[in-house]
Amino acid sequence: DPALRTGDVVVDDPSGSVPHLPGITRGSIFTSDRVIATPEDKRGVFERTGAVCVDMEQEIVRAWARNATVVGVRAICDTADESLDPELLGCIDAVGTPRIGRVTMRLLRRPGMLGEVMRLRRASVTALRSLGAAVREITARI
Repeated sequence: DPALRTGDVVVDDPSGSVPHLPGITRGSIFTSDRVIATPEDKRGVFERTGAVCVDMEQEIVRAWARNATVVGVRAICDTADESLDPELLGCIDAVGTPRIGRVTMRLLRRPGMLGEVMRLRRASVTALRSLGAAVREITARI
């Protein structure tokens, strides 16, 4: 959703088990098997599906949990109008942990990427703080 900013929290709750909380956006989370990295790709997903954000895990969790209620909770790290540098995407493992050796090698080859690395770091910290606060609030009310 182009209205969402870094740190905004989205709750995908098909069961309706999570109470409405101020400052939290409710909507569907689209699961992709690849990173949706460009504003054009993000806009396409939003227009096709109506989902307000994208992740790569929620459907895997739902399939594993089968008959259990699964509530998706995400915090926005990169907004709809931001691109993710494809070179940086290769620096993150399957669970999102930075591969320090790869980051270092890419920065040695392209020192200009440092600004983008730092932007992503700040955005990740903001998103994780928002996510932690939202999860604490949600679990306290369920």
